[in-house]
Amino acid sequence: MNKKTLCSFLFLAISLFAFSCKKKDSPAPFYVKVKKNGTWQTWTKQVKGDIGPDGADPNFVNLSITGQSDNSSERIDIILQKSGTSFSTGTYDSSVITPVTTYISFLTGFLTPNIKFYDTENSISKYLVNITSITPTTIEGTFTGNVLVDDFDQIITLDVTEGEFKVERFR
Repeated sequence: MNKKTLCSFLFLAISLFAFSCKKKDSPAPFYVKVKKNGTWQTWTKQVKGDIGPDGADPNFVNLSITGQSDNSSERIDIILQKSGTSFSTGTYDSSVITPVTTYISFLTGFLTPNIKFYDTENSISKYLVNITSITPTTIEGTFTGNVLVDDFDQIITLDVTEGEFKVERFR
């Protein structure tokens, strides 16, 4: 093998090696992260955000964040509602009803006979939702809290203690 052929072969081998190595996946541009029962879950499919007038009363505006697990078995909804026509960044407390109502719900067993619905409409759930960025295309923020309560029996609880989101805004 002459020197020119050897150099060409080495160049080809190095090129194949460099371009065939698995590249590290870049993070999804939109996501909802939830810490449930002490374990973090990151969802990248069916995560959306919305700011718009309330369907039942146009004097109110809603900000909503929705995330669904990648296998569609779980879902979280965060809804903030206040009078007016717009939302700004800030921290919203579920234990304070005015001027902003803050509501979080979580479904497990979604699309199965074993569906469970947990939410903050009880006396023990305490959550803070921090909206850190609102742009025409995205809504970003975090939330912290203690526990969601089964909406049907008011006894069974689900530990959803923190989360983070960056969702595509569709309105």
